[in-house]
Amino acid sequence: MKKTLIQGALYCILLFLILFGLRMLYGYIKHPNNQTTTSGQIENWQQIPESRNYASKKMVYKNANSGSTSTVDQKYEKIGAITSKTTAFEEDEATLRAVIQSDNILVQYEQLSGLKYNRSLNVALGVIPEKFDAVIEKIQSIGTLG
Repeated sequence: MKKTLIQGALYCILLFLILFGLRMLYGYIKHPNNQTTTSGQIENWQQIPESRNYASKKMVYKNANSGSTSTVDQKYEKIGAITSKTTAFEEDEATLRAVIQSDNILVQYEQLSGLKYNRSLNVALGVIPEKFDAVIEKIQSIGTLG
């Protein structure tokens, strides 16, 4: 009985080593240049769903000759990515939401995850092109850029 127990343990260890080796081989094939992905980080803003959600702005044009006005629904897209870290998550989140509200920014995507002391907030915002640079400066002042 002792001999079969030892053989069973050796088979389990051998099976583990084979499976571990296959998993390592898969990792080298899947990520050949040591490129790894981390989920839930702002660096992965490309993971935002691919439905092209353009922001829009109604523009009013006046015709100088006839004096008539026409309204055009202008579509636009500007992209910026910011990564910042903070030790005061709630306060900085409130500051971000105040910027969003004060500048009439469209929240296109939002993901809040994590527990206290390890939280992550990923947002995609639609900003009017004229305000884009000013909004980016305001958001960069929140937390510590990373």
